[in-house]
Amino acid sequence: MDFGKVDHASLEWMRALCDSYTGANATDNIGKHVNDLLKLTEQELSALQAAMKRPKTGLSLKKYAAPLLDMVNEEIDQGRFFYQLTFQQLGAENRGIVEKNLEDSYVNIARQFRRLADSIGRIDLV
Repeated sequence: MDFGKVDHASLEWMRALCDSYTGANATDNIGKHVNDLLKLTEQELSALQAAMKRPKTGLSLKKYAAPLLDMVNEEIDQGRFFYQLTFQQLGAENRGIVEKNLEDSYVNIARQFRRLADSIGRIDLV
């Protein structure tokens, strides 16, 4: 299953988060790993991601009660629905549709969390 593309743009976004975070459990370990990945070419990043791809796997996503997370929780429910369908006896065409919908749900969840993280990062705490 492919959960989105890791490229220099997403790594730069991640590095900015790591660099600006000063809260509880702040560490520079993740930032160091991100910097190492940024040294790779786009082709090397794609090859690394392809090598780490695990077919026929799903994510175990948890829901949390918070008004900001309502949209994400809805998408998690949808992803769970499609994940459960993968255990059903389906024809080849329907199986392909279900797997594509599941993958799309994971990508949508990642996008929503990224927007949420960006929004939280813009909050000016006093």
